[in-house]
Amino acid sequence: MRKTYNTRTGGIAALEGVTIGCGKSALTAIIGPSRSGKSTLLRCASGLERPSSGSVFLDGEELTDLDDASLTRLRRDRLGFVFQGPNLLPALDVAENIALPLHLSGRSMDTALFDSVIAHIGLADRLRDLPDKLSFGEQQRVAVARAVVGRAPVIFADEPTCAQDSHDIDRLLGLLRESVRAAGQTVVVATHDPRIAAYADHVYFLSRGRVVDELTLPPSKAVAERMAHLAMWDRGEPS
Repeated sequence: MRKTYNTRTGGIAALEGVTIGCGKSALTAIIGPSRSGKSTLLRCASGLERPSSGSVFLDGEELTDLDDASLTRLRRDRLGFVFQGPNLLPALDVAENIALPLHLSGRSMDTALFDSVIAHIGLADRLRDLPDKLSFGEQQRVAVARAVVGRAPVIFADEPTCAQDSHDIDRLLGLLRESVRAAGQTVVVATHDPRIAAYADHVYFLSRGRVVDELTLPPSKAVAERMAHLAMWDRGEPS
């Protein structure tokens, strides 16, 4: 898959021949430095953007063949999203924002799951607060809860641990890991944080729009070492 953005000065290649496969009911991490193409890869893989060339398959269905209306239905019914910005609706409180995907798709709420997820993210006393009453980190936790409670078969999460302290990072990643184990959801996370390795089944390393390495059930130390190597390479330093 390739993705090029056209600018006034010419084309900018964000992805250059990327091929990955994400296991069903598994947590896959895409790790790389800033501007490595992680977010672009997630947007193309989830049908939010179309690749310039190549194909995207979800459960055997090719997304690149779908029209805009079909893509909208697919994203509504089968995908969950956690964006770098929480993307909460300002007029809805925390509970309503979390329930929104279920409301839009006409599905019922699993109240036991809802209560468990809310307790997990530590926001049980904030359910009636509007988003502007929450910190950015709290809003991000609401966005993760929304994706998990929505029971989408596939969750795409772009830097879900940004603005979180170490304790909350562990809680969020633990929640995503549990959604794989207990609910069989497939989770794809784009991040620059090597701590994801403790929760991931498979890790792809991205740099300059290309996959440069991958590991299965990687130890955190191996991920951190590769990240350091990629950062030095991106800066043009010897490694």
